[in-house]
Amino acid sequence: MAKKTAAKKPKRRLKRAVRRSFAAVLMITAIVVAAIPVPENLAEDGGTDPGTDVSRAIEYVPLEESLAFEDNPGGEHSITHNPGDDNCSDINLNMQGGGLPSTLSTAIKQGELYATVRSNMREGALYLEWEFLYHHEKGKRAVLCKYNNEKNRERVVVNELLRTDYQTVSQEQFNAYFSSDPRNYTDASNPMDNLKVTNGVYPATYPSNPIVYGPDNTTLKAGEEKFLEKYFPDEYSEKKKQVDDWLNRVTDEKPADLRVTPKDDLDDEQKMEFYCEHNRVLKGLDADFTLVAAHDKRLDTNGIEMNGVTVYVAQSDKKDAELGGGSVGVGDDVEYITDENGCLAKKDPDAILGAIGERAFANVTNVGEIVIPKDIRVIGDYAFEGAGMSGVELYNSAPIGNGAFRGCTQLSKVTFGEASGIETIGAEAFRGCSSLSSIKFPWSLKTVGYGAFSNCPSLAEVDFTLVNGADGCALKDFAFYNDKALTDSGLKFENSSVSALGKGCFALETMDTTASMIKFKFPAKITGKNGNGLGGYVLANRVGLTEVTMPDNYQGEIPHTTFYNCANLHNVIFPDTCGGAGFKEDLFAHVTDEGFFVRGPENYNGQPAQPRQSTWSAKTRVSGETGVPYVYKDSQGNDCYEVAMRSGESVYRYEIDSDGTLKSCVLISGTGAVDIIIPERVGTIDVKSIGEGCFSDETLRKKIRSITIKDKSISKIEKEAFAGLPALEKVRIGDSVNEIGERAFADCPKLYNVYFNTPAAGYGSEAFKMAETAFQTGGRKLTFHGDIVEGYAPFEYAMDVNHVLKDPDDKNLPDVNVCYMSRWDSENGTHLTVMVDRSSPDDVVLIDYPRLPDLSKNAVLLDEELKDYCEDMEQYYYNKVYDDDGYMVTSRSKTVGQLRGEYAVLLYAAMRGEAVVTLNGQQVTITDALFDERYGPWINERYCEKDEEGHYNFVNWLPGEESGKAAGLVEEKGGLHDLLFEPLTVQAAGVNAAKWLKPYFDSHPYNFMENYQLSLDNPTGIGLEEYQTVPAQAARFIDGTETITVPEGVTSIDVTAYADQADKSGNCDNYNTYIGRNSLRTGPIGEDGKIPGLFNGRYVDYRDDDGAAKKDPHEQNILGNDVIKRVEFASVKKLPDYAFDNCEQLKTVVFGAGMSEIGKLPFRGCGNMTEVIGNEKYPVEKGVVFEKQTGDREGKYKIIECLIAKGRVGTNDAGLEEKEINPGTITLLKDVDEIADSAFEGCDNIIVVDFTDLDDLKIIPKGCFKDCTKLTDVLLPVSVNKIHENAFNGVTDKDGNHSLEVTIRGREVDIADNAFSPKNGVTIRSYLDSAAKRYVDRFDPPMVFKELGSYRVKFFDYDGTQVGKTQELERKGTEALYAREPDEAKALYEEGHRKGYRFNGEWLAINSHNVKLTLSDPIEEDLTTFIAQYESDGTSVNGQYVVEFYDGVDGALLRGTTNSGASEDGRYYVDAGMSFADLGFTAPTHPQHAGYEPLNYSDNWTIDTVINSNMSIIALYKASSTSGGSTSGGSTSSGSTSSGSTSKSSTSKKSSSDKTSSSTSSSSTSTTSTTSSGAGQYTVFVEGGSGSGSYTPGTTVIISAYAPAEGMQFDKWTTESNGVTLASVSMTSTTFTMPANNVTIKANYKAGETPSAPTNTNGGSGGNSGNNTGNNNGNGNGNTRVDIDKPGISNRDLATANTNGSTDNFIVKITETDEATRAVAAALTNKYGTLDNILYYAMDISLYDSTGTTKITDTTGLSVDITIPIPDSLVAYGGNNMAGAVVNGDQLESLNESFTTINGVPCIRFRATHFSPYTVYVDTGNLVEGMLDVTPKTGDPIHPKWFLSLGLACLSIILFIKKDKRVAVKKA
Repeated sequence: MAKKTAAKKPKRRLKRAVRRSFAAVLMITAIVVAAIPVPENLAEDGGTDPGTDVSRAIEYVPLEESLAFEDNPGGEHSITHNPGDDNCSDINLNMQGGGLPSTLSTAIKQGELYATVRSNMREGALYLEWEFLYHHEKGKRAVLCKYNNEKNRERVVVNELLRTDYQTVSQEQFNAYFSSDPRNYTDASNPMDNLKVTNGVYPATYPSNPIVYGPDNTTLKAGEEKFLEKYFPDEYSEKKKQVDDWLNRVTDEKPADLRVTPKDDLDDEQKMEFYCEHNRVLKGLDADFTLVAAHDKRLDTNGIEMNGVTVYVAQSDKKDAELGGGSVGVGDDVEYITDENGCLAKKDPDAILGAIGERAFANVTNVGEIVIPKDIRVIGDYAFEGAGMSGVELYNSAPIGNGAFRGCTQLSKVTFGEASGIETIGAEAFRGCSSLSSIKFPWSLKTVGYGAFSNCPSLAEVDFTLVNGADGCALKDFAFYNDKALTDSGLKFENSSVSALGKGCFALETMDTTASMIKFKFPAKITGKNGNGLGGYVLANRVGLTEVTMPDNYQGEIPHTTFYNCANLHNVIFPDTCGGAGFKEDLFAHVTDEGFFVRGPENYNGQPAQPRQSTWSAKTRVSGETGVPYVYKDSQGNDCYEVAMRSGESVYRYEIDSDGTLKSCVLISGTGAVDIIIPERVGTIDVKSIGEGCFSDETLRKKIRSITIKDKSISKIEKEAFAGLPALEKVRIGDSVNEIGERAFADCPKLYNVYFNTPAAGYGSEAFKMAETAFQTGGRKLTFHGDIVEGYAPFEYAMDVNHVLKDPDDKNLPDVNVCYMSRWDSENGTHLTVMVDRSSPDDVVLIDYPRLPDLSKNAVLLDEELKDYCEDMEQYYYNKVYDDDGYMVTSRSKTVGQLRGEYAVLLYAAMRGEAVVTLNGQQVTITDALFDERYGPWINERYCEKDEEGHYNFVNWLPGEESGKAAGLVEEKGGLHDLLFEPLTVQAAGVNAAKWLKPYFDSHPYNFMENYQLSLDNPTGIGLEEYQTVPAQAARFIDGTETITVPEGVTSIDVTAYADQADKSGNCDNYNTYIGRNSLRTGPIGEDGKIPGLFNGRYVDYRDDDGAAKKDPHEQNILGNDVIKRVEFASVKKLPDYAFDNCEQLKTVVFGAGMSEIGKLPFRGCGNMTEVIGNEKYPVEKGVVFEKQTGDREGKYKIIECLIAKGRVGTNDAGLEEKEINPGTITLLKDVDEIADSAFEGCDNIIVVDFTDLDDLKIIPKGCFKDCTKLTDVLLPVSVNKIHENAFNGVTDKDGNHSLEVTIRGREVDIADNAFSPKNGVTIRSYLDSAAKRYVDRFDPPMVFKELGSYRVKFFDYDGTQVGKTQELERKGTEALYAREPDEAKALYEEGHRKGYRFNGEWLAINSHNVKLTLSDPIEEDLTTFIAQYESDGTSVNGQYVVEFYDGVDGALLRGTTNSGASEDGRYYVDAGMSFADLGFTAPTHPQHAGYEPLNYSDNWTIDTVINSNMSIIALYKASSTSGGSTSGGSTSSGSTSSGSTSKSSTSKKSSSDKTSSSTSSSSTSTTSTTSSGAGQYTVFVEGGSGSGSYTPGTTVIISAYAPAEGMQFDKWTTESNGVTLASVSMTSTTFTMPANNVTIKANYKAGETPSAPTNTNGGSGGNSGNNTGNNNGNGNGNTRVDIDKPGISNRDLATANTNGSTDNFIVKITETDEATRAVAAALTNKYGTLDNILYYAMDISLYDSTGTTKITDTTGLSVDITIPIPDSLVAYGGNNMAGAVVNGDQLESLNESFTTINGVPCIRFRATHFSPYTVYVDTGNLVEGMLDVTPKTGDPIHPKWFLSLGLACLSIILFIKKDKRVAVKKA
């Protein structure tokens, strides 16, 4: 027991470690989430193109990253030589370039390293500099270790002679020499100390003492005399002459002595010359020297570079000379040389350079060219890596090390000397040399290493023609990888000994179409034997490659990846000597050239050549079942073409001649059925015909199951070409076939289906010919599949009633005709089945069409094409998961080796209990990464467990007794394979993921019917994988079940009659043979034994996998096909009775020109049908189908049927939303004289039917209005004399919950007893002496009778013309009657209808009591006459303009006097261009008003203002100090009215007989206008606020107080008027209901602090200042104001606007128009489908100039930020309100609305970017509770990220503090 507990302890510790690690990850994640900034709502960027796919299998792995390199640098690629092997010194110092590391200084001190020295002339000065460091051991060649990169050299020769030092003397040494006695001078440190006395003989030199020569000392020592003669010749000659003259008594004057002190009197140049003459070394060399000064930059004995002090060096005219050894003194064993500058140096005769060490020249930048001489035996690894030289010359025989010249981006030229014997070029030796353009290899080359010339993008020419070694030459893996510039002419292998190409040798990294190589010819010496072979991926990704020639003598198998991604390969050539080279079927799997072929020998060793046999099973990416074409020459030298085709397990082969004739077809292998394909092309040969006897192979003939003739292949199927094939079942005929000969398919008794592709030559009888006997198959049935086109031979053949099929075995079976089905493919979803009508041979009957269940794999009937399509879809999605090599697409960026390495890192970390690990430079969580699907192949289930969901649980890894073994593997690298890869036999780069990860579709076959069901169940698609959705291809099939297009040529859809067993013509036999009476397609057979119609049967629209019925989500009635949405006919003649009965999703039917008969109620129960497109005989208007009458009833119409969607909300787009049936809305009704039975049956959205004016209608037929459950009023014309049975059945119910009123004007109408059932709730309006009254009396109760009565109303234009018909208003008890404006009044609104005037939309009548009436007043007497009212349109009348004045307080017209110039009507008529002052006119005075003081006039009008338009002028006031209020800018509540502006609500009406129409005043915001009281209206006067005006009783009046004066504040509202109840007396804005009397209300103010103006987030003033509604707003135009002319918004003066994009002044007008209302309703319906839950406020927003008269039409660049109070009807919904604009006529554009409050009033803000219909709306079915209050609150909202962050932190803490379950250990 103790042992067991001990075993569990490590497991508990592991769990604890994992739990805490996970807790730490959660805490870190919480912190990260908290730190995330809250982003703005930006649209997500679209995805970017990831670029060309990169194959993982050929991914290049850098040398240092390979596994082999870690254990053995260089690994299998290593060529590093031990210098000792080449008799070179052994050195192990890391020479990394740049400066001298301490290791080098130590090495120099210890004598392990030496420096070569070089003189260098630079800028006129001589320098002595160290050049190389080298290592040397006695008796061995030296190794160059480091180059001095500080010096700039155009050319560096790596000379084998190493100069160890120069002969120099320092300045101090030089001075010391001349300052002492040379005979006693010795300086061991002086390298040129050679003047010391030897054997007591002092050589000739200058004396140490002064030299004296004169009269007393005429004899000099030999040396002294020589000294003077050389260095003081002039002085000595002159003095000697003087002495001689004196001695010879030539002169008596005794000359003075010549005294010379050598050390003082010689100049530097003389001293240097003397030094060189007497130096023992220099005297002993065969050259003349001088001393020259040089800057010393050599290394001292400590390895430190000297600072450039001056030294002297001996220099000669002899340069680059070997001078031998010195002749005297010490150092005779030293060899002397001169360099290129003639400077004397000594060399070490034992130090001969033999190798260039590792990184010796790495990253050197100051060298132009480098020359490597012949005796260099080794070039070390990375010797020149990253160096900047431009050229290198190689004369040696040394191997070139790994990476030797890698990354030398400036290297453009590499030259191998003629005598170069280089055999090996190491791995990556020249990788990344981007400037290298060409290279020619020496004869001796044997190996080009791994990646040696990879990534050399400029390398265009590679020449191997000199390479001819007997042992061959191998190009290792990736040797020339990713060299895009290589050309076919530049790559030369001719006569070379290249014998092997490694993996990826000439491959590219990506599929690059810009690569230059087009043709490639393999080296001839590659044989495939003895290691002389090919690696994989040799030419991978070379997309531009079109032709490849294989090696001459290759035998064996060619690697299947050789042409990986060579998509455009056109042909591959196998030489005649290459007959033994075979390959696998996928060698050309990536080729996409449809004309690709292989050329090679015919036979090899008496058998078909291996390349030939291999093509029989090979495939390209586009070949499908077709093999790879093969071309060979026969014994006569003629080209022969063949191609093998695969059919299941069988393979057959075609032979074709050069003219495109198929000569033979033979079976190669296989025993199963064979599906024959006749290709369009074999290689480059187009297939044109089938030769005689092509299919004579009897073995093959017995197995042929199907024949497919590809498009663009043969044009004619010859006589009996396929006759007598006993197993043939299916034929597909390509588009190029245009003729089928006699008996082409005769005696093929199992041939049931023939598919015709659309013919390329056309459909005509001459374009396509087919023999009468072509399809005498001898079978029981035959179906043609093709285009339904009249005149097309296959269609005409099938529709010929004489083409019958007779069963040869059973003579009792009836004959049947050929069936015809339209094509069904991914382009054509509709799949129709038609047959000839044997009873009427000219007719073609549609007997079947696609239904949704047919699309399921589990459907009872499944077409073969659909099965193939589903399999194609499986492959399509499979390819999205796996690439062509079976690797998972998600891991394409990694090699398998890299994935294994990553997995090992993760596993080790997991076993150590870590939760997070760094992988590829990123922190990853082990629990997530370990189970990445990429790592699936490497999970060893011996060492892990799965949880209940099937996921691997690493917490329980290493269970039980295996833990010890596995723990040991943690530290043991070699055990990694046992732990990770034991289940698999795989290699690091060879795992095929498809073998280990089972494809999804193996266990889940693709079925887009199921996907379609998923889309219905989950319309959003959230949580569905892509393969669980319906793709575009599949959608075409589904569309084919929703849209049925019946083409020209099909004349009938009456399948019920066609399949009637009573019919003896044979139609029923046809139907039973091809469709079957009890098939899924027909639905249940009726009690009468007849099958239902095509569309109205009892169809189950869905089935589950077991075939059981599945509920249709649209199903309300099991009748009808509820999937179809649209049906189009072209030439169908008749719609049978109830043709589309209860097709509940059907929306559109197109009759077509051929429709000439319609049966009873074809659209009954089609609740969603909104569109019928009729024809000339059957026109359709607004959902009503009519039939045009003929004969003596010409010009009249019959109502066939009204769509039951008529009147439904949301059908306005189809013109069906009107719930009333009358001639005013449906124009054809006025000519209706007949109604079909049940025409309006089930129209449960119609409310009113007005047939009053249908003077020719006589009969209301049976069931006419049956089940119209919302019908309330029916008005029948006086002509109706008969109402049939059931006409109104089901309109009302027995409980009287619904009432119906029928007006019967005819006095003697025959009404059937059961015309109304039930009779409850039915009211008949007629005359007291009518038959209708007697009918009611019989059934009273429950029926009710009302007497018929009416008032007449007429409308007249200004000129007395009647507008529209006389209206009759039926009296209905005490109900008020109102007239309505005639439709014909639209003409009055047209511009120019009355010159100088515009119709203002109002009508005026005078009743018998002399009371003025408008359309809002009730009609209470007969014959009321309304006159149209007009106003001036602003143009002059008779050359004069109208100027009128209005009171700015009460809005009354201020009439001028005749003395002031006014006319009798109180208005002024002013000549154009004149002013009041010009004419002597005076304006009316301001009337006095309590609490107001007069100001000026609106628009700054004065008597000097020139009049050029009609004007309405407002007399302006300001509030007096006693009123408690103030106004801003002198404006009053009326505001300012622009010239000529009017308001419908403020018009003063005049009779049409007045001199001119009134031009009325209006405020700029209509809600604050004041007017005279009109008829039926009363006046409101608001003192100290806005809202004054005229209102109809019952109207809601909105009033607002003005902003208070300084030091004041609003107190309350007060009024003494009757009938006024204020909603709030304390709010600055309030409402009340207008009573039937005038009202005066006062805004009261009191002393107090003035409230600050509310903040407007747009930057403007949010409050109201006087009546100035324009507010400064941000950076826009602050002079834009808002006029709201649409009712329904209170506090309109709070509206603000800001125009962006202009500094001009504007007015934004918000008005109500029918067009805007309709457009908004349509847009909301489009968005939400119905308006049932939508509340909306529609408005038209327009932009005007500052005068308000000119509408801005060009708004380019303008937008307006608008803030308005939330409409009254929507204010309760607060922040649930949304703003939208109508675009494209009926589409809703959502706006980014925001909310604010102004003076406590909730407002909505949005930006108008165009000027059109807008709306504020609420979706009441989707309210958010927290958004009902939009008033801003203190504090910001809490972002959801904080909840996530806190939650993660809490989970982390819980995991940290959780304790392990305590385990009690039992005592023994």
